[in-house]
Amino acid sequence: DTDSQCDCLVNSDVEMPSVAEGPATSGFCIASPASVAVSELSTPSTSTSAPAARSPGLGRIAARRRRPASCSKSPRSAPPSKRRSVALPAAGGSNSGKERIGERKLREVHVGNLPLGSNPGVMRDGVRDSLEALFTQLPEYHKHYPHLSSPIVAVRSPPLAKHERGASFLFVELRDARLASTALAMSGFRVHGRSVRVNPPTLVPDGEVPAALDVSPLRRAGVLPFAGGPGAQLTDQVWVGNIPATLRANPTGLAAQLGDALLALPEVKTALPGLESPVLGAKFGEEGCFAFVDLSHEVLASTLVALRELDLPSGRVRIGWPAARRNAADRAPPGLVTRRATSSPTPPSPDIGVTVPPMDEDRVQGKAVSEQVFLGGVNGIDTAKLWTALARLFQSLPAFRERYGAAAEPVTAIRAGDGGFAFAHLADATLASTLVALEAMWVGTRRVCLLRPERYRAGVEGPAPPLEIP
Repeated sequence: DTDSQCDCLVNSDVEMPSVAEGPATSGFCIASPASVAVSELSTPSTSTSAPAARSPGLGRIAARRRRPASCSKSPRSAPPSKRRSVALPAAGGSNSGKERIGERKLREVHVGNLPLGSNPGVMRDGVRDSLEALFTQLPEYHKHYPHLSSPIVAVRSPPLAKHERGASFLFVELRDARLASTALAMSGFRVHGRSVRVNPPTLVPDGEVPAALDVSPLRRAGVLPFAGGPGAQLTDQVWVGNIPATLRANPTGLAAQLGDALLALPEVKTALPGLESPVLGAKFGEEGCFAFVDLSHEVLASTLVALRELDLPSGRVRIGWPAARRNAADRAPPGLVTRRATSSPTPPSPDIGVTVPPMDEDRVQGKAVSEQVFLGGVNGIDTAKLWTALARLFQSLPAFRERYGAAAEPVTAIRAGDGGFAFAHLADATLASTLVALEAMWVGTRRVCLLRPERYRAGVEGPAPPLEIP
């Protein structure tokens, strides 16, 4: 009896009935019709009464601390019959809430790439106004939803937006799943001049997604990306380098001169007759030597990249896709021009008469690291001299002339960096391996180191074998 009493002692202040007052289970099982029926199937165990010699006060304390003998020490070891005696919620009660959340997820989209630090209320209004304006331009929207005042139910900010910096995304709930699919197809539209990403939210339930409305009128107008889909953005930004000193740190002047040059092109006048402001803005990089320029239309960005070089009143600039947008050339629409618009010839290289062609940005962006070579110690050496030295070096190798021919061009581009280094882009990986095998070359009285770029990683088959060096 002493061992059983010690096993049942617990630290509890709840009033417990004494053994003499009735069954040990009375007042402790949850009352319900099902529990009563189940409880009757099991016979509760009884415990012995307290010793008579024990004082009344001690007896009440021991009874208050004693568990009913029918209750188990651990809930996990309780018999199934007694666990089923607890009243459960009605069937389908918990799943109905999950179904409502799943239905809302099908009507919801995630709008990202919003500027950090912006006012959440201003962003919510901007997203709502932009989406409503886009839907009203769709003929199918008016056909299928003639009496709908707005396609949007609510625009919600995440809890993070309560902080000072705000959040870079919002959630938009639409009237039905078809309108949500249409919003996904509209990914890339502008909110306060910024191209946003529209993606489905996380934890979307499985099921058939309805087809989106036809958004091709917006795509033809340049309001949406040429290559659409969830998460798509406008390829309306270009990189502008070799900026003249008079335009450095002057975004307004650079935007004005680029806009005037675009409006002067006959192809732009024909394709976009009502265009007034082709350039939205410019953001300069370090030291003002280059800038990223936002255009009002994707086709204008493709046109500038197709020009590669452009003569401005302050001087000639170079144009290409930003390095961060690696697939911009594949997703952008065709440019309005397919040839260079500059008329001034490229200065010939000294010594051997090799003409340095203009840098092809499309080829440079697609070059593999295995076809690049790091040139160190090139302080004070311009690109033309480096190009000439590399061309002379390869033409002096009999293996190069035999394999590629005497008129072949081994170098496709040279990118000069800040700090006395450059990167040479070769025609293939074999020529790059040949330069690395030489380790160094002389340009006048300067020794130039030839190394692999830090990003280089040899494939499974290893680096390409170099040409034979005499």
